[in-house]
Amino acid sequence: MYRRCPFVVGLLALVLFALFWNAVWSDLDRSVLSRVPMLDEAFYLSEGAEIAGGRFVPDEPFFMSPLYPYLVAATGSGRVRDQNKVLVGDPPRGIRFLQALCWVGVIGVLLATGRRLVPGPFWWLPAALFMLYRLPAIMTASILLEMPLTFVVALALYLLIRDGSGPFRTRDLLSIGILIGVAALLRGVALLVWIPALLAVGRIGRRKTGSPAWKPVLIMTVAMVAVLSPVILHNSLRAGRLAGPSLNLGLNFYLGNGPDANGYFRGLKDFNVEADPAGMDYLSRKTGRPVTDLADADRIWLSGALEHLRDHPARFPRLWLKKLRMYFAGAEFPQISLGESWVRNVPWLRVMILPWGPLSVLGLTGLAVWGWSEPRIRTWALALLLLVGANAAFFAVSRYRLVLVPGLALMAGLAISRFRSSTRRRKIAAVAALAVSVLIVLPWGYGPLLEKLHASGLSNEAVRWQHLGSAETSDPEVRTACWREAEGLYRRSVEEIPTAPETYRGLSRVLFLLEDYDAAEQALFDGISAIGDGSNLRDDLARLYLQLDDHRKAVPLLHIMIREDPENPDLLHNCAVARAGTGRTAKAIEIARRLVEVEPD
Repeated sequence: MYRRCPFVVGLLALVLFALFWNAVWSDLDRSVLSRVPMLDEAFYLSEGAEIAGGRFVPDEPFFMSPLYPYLVAATGSGRVRDQNKVLVGDPPRGIRFLQALCWVGVIGVLLATGRRLVPGPFWWLPAALFMLYRLPAIMTASILLEMPLTFVVALALYLLIRDGSGPFRTRDLLSIGILIGVAALLRGVALLVWIPALLAVGRIGRRKTGSPAWKPVLIMTVAMVAVLSPVILHNSLRAGRLAGPSLNLGLNFYLGNGPDANGYFRGLKDFNVEADPAGMDYLSRKTGRPVTDLADADRIWLSGALEHLRDHPARFPRLWLKKLRMYFAGAEFPQISLGESWVRNVPWLRVMILPWGPLSVLGLTGLAVWGWSEPRIRTWALALLLLVGANAAFFAVSRYRLVLVPGLALMAGLAISRFRSSTRRRKIAAVAALAVSVLIVLPWGYGPLLEKLHASGLSNEAVRWQHLGSAETSDPEVRTACWREAEGLYRRSVEEIPTAPETYRGLSRVLFLLEDYDAAEQALFDGISAIGDGSNLRDDLARLYLQLDDHRKAVPLLHIMIREDPENPDLLHNCAVARAGTGRTAKAIEIARRLVEVEPD
């Protein structure tokens, strides 16, 4: 009977997990977060749809993760968006189910790792800490690669644990190599896991044979290279040079270290990341020549960042240290949607009650005091440091933390379980490490950034509601309710950060859709008053007047902007229309001739 207890407990846990995720998915299917995906989620869904539609090998190099879109396609989850950016077809349940299995898999890996590495009654604590932290559940419900990446890395590190039972078997070496290769195809920085794997395999080999363990290292490395080589060969042939698994390194490095970098993902003015992910249109305008090749764009971004760093040699280490602390700081740095947006749309996520701060403090304490106490733990500790150090070379966002969570949870479990039985000297060291960790994790100095991110997150959700309302053509009441929701979110965002032009622009657009034209005009006036130089706001104001056939108000605005940008074809076109609307036909024809000279096509 007692032998069956673990099986019964495991089965009961799986049933509870299935009920939980079914409830999450039911809420998610109805939520704006699922129905109107943005940025990376939209990219992966559309890529998956193209693969499922027959485009198995792309004509260009892989720009983002080469593997994840194939997982999306293989699970029947590739989707396209309509003209309002709302998903067409059924929700992407297949990839969600796969990621829920990965979430359960990470919990299982941490339970097994805890049994082997965490002494005493707290061996289950790393798995519990992972399960109670909300970000893994949010990433599991998102169409993002973080959860598969976390599972693959955690499983590879678990397979590297040896209890002195003998050298690595060939199948274990092949599995570890394949897992590291798969992880690198999901995100390139995961390739660094090969370093602790190399050390672990080499150490076991030397201990068992007394000579360098070249054979097991070779087996593991060949398996890893075999997984990576088709994608590297494809990218290199398409790029005309040796290229890695994806060609977004240059862009990400520029965003994290370029002239405007602040440690966090920061967009560039007039760079529409969603419409132009690689920034080729943006670079074409900046360089004055057409940039139509992903490899060329990658080179330009990287050379621009390196040139800036050569002129400011202290900037990279200063930013790297800042981002390193951001990865451990007790605050969330969202890139796509706020955590509160997820909880509001999917209330079941409230059961995950553990904030990042305590997990980070305990994890850093365990890492500093016990992370190097024995070789098996050292493998996890080294992988954790390499991954966070590599991520900090780019920029810090919360979802990049997810791959670090199993390692931090393991170190936190070690800190709690080993403290009682440690020597007095080790306890003093642990208390000192805890105090230093608290100082590192406390989010001092991040107030303005967190306020800006919160306001941006509200605007992000508002944009989704705006698109959803535009798609709801069958029910005017639902459409109006969606736009009112967007209006409320935009107004909250303006109250928090009154200097963000895109928020005023979004508020004006949604008020125009609600046919509150005076309020739409006032929103743009308020933005111009708050920001000062707001060319995009003035452009929107001129467009608003044109849409309302109020051409006399549009003309002076357009002439001001044309003086600042005399060869802008959109401004010339709008000015010609406005002049014609005021009855100044001759002047309209003159401006139209200038437009043809500037843009003969």
